[in-house]
Amino acid sequence: EPQTVRDGAGPSYSSYPEEPQTVRDGAGPSYSSYPEEPQTVRDGAVPSYSSYPEEPQTVRDSAVLPTDKRFSCTECGKCFRFKSGLNVHKRSHTGEKPHSCPECGKCFSRKFNLYTHQRLHTGEKPFSCSECEKCFVHKSHLFLHQRIHTGKKPYSCFECGKCFSAKSSLYTHQRSHTGEKPYSCSECGKYFIKKSMLTKHQRSHMEEKPYSCSEYGKCFSYNSHLFTHQRLQMRLHTGEKPHSCAECGKCFVKNSLLVTHRRSHTGEKPFCCPECGKCFSDKYSFFKHQKSHMAEK
Repeated sequence: EPQTVRDGAGPSYSSYPEEPQTVRDGAGPSYSSYPEEPQTVRDGAVPSYSSYPEEPQTVRDSAVLPTDKRFSCTECGKCFRFKSGLNVHKRSHTGEKPHSCPECGKCFSRKFNLYTHQRLHTGEKPFSCSECEKCFVHKSHLFLHQRIHTGKKPYSCFECGKCFSAKSSLYTHQRSHTGEKPYSCSECGKYFIKKSMLTKHQRSHMEEKPYSCSEYGKCFSYNSHLFTHQRLQMRLHTGEKPHSCAECGKCFVKNSLLVTHRRSHTGEKPFCCPECGKCFSDKYSFFKHQKSHMAEK
């Protein structure tokens, strides 16, 4: 029933019943998402129903938000935002590597590096190139590979201006200017610019040539060298000469022969004798000349 209205007063319609609604026999009670009783409102004021608190949450006076890097290394002074980052960094000074691979026993200072390493055992390569669908273990390797498609070479040598897609390739190249050869052979003491060159040289001491040609029986240290040999033999049989000179049209079986031939047009002689200063356009003539000095001694 409607509420009784005083004389002169308009009826008041509230969005909340003063008493709970009656429930029919057998029916369950109806629970509203609103509070059972409305908040008390001053005369003439409109009730405000907000899903947010009336006042923002306060922060304790002693609490400080982590907006700066408050954890510094006592060894090198490097700062970190979180203590966990500092603890991991300290291992670079102590040499601690608590995370070991159950397959090969190799240890790592960070758990993430262990997870990445384990992909070498499982064969997992989660990062694939959208251009050629080649897959990689590391995301950084994918980024480097993608520069093959884009042609991007952001790292340039300040000495000669030559550009590279990877920073490591630039560092290796710069050794050709500085003369630095950090990799030495333990057998003969010979030094090399690149580690791969040292590995290749060391096989000459071990005489390890596991890759053999089934046609001629010639053995090679690398599978790529065997493949090059087989391709060359095939061209000798077929007479194919895919490498042609743009100047005179002469064709060659191997690209290296074409490169040497081009020097006859340019006059370039990159191989110079340290004894007498005489220069040569090809390495074979240079080595042959050096033997003449050795015979004189």
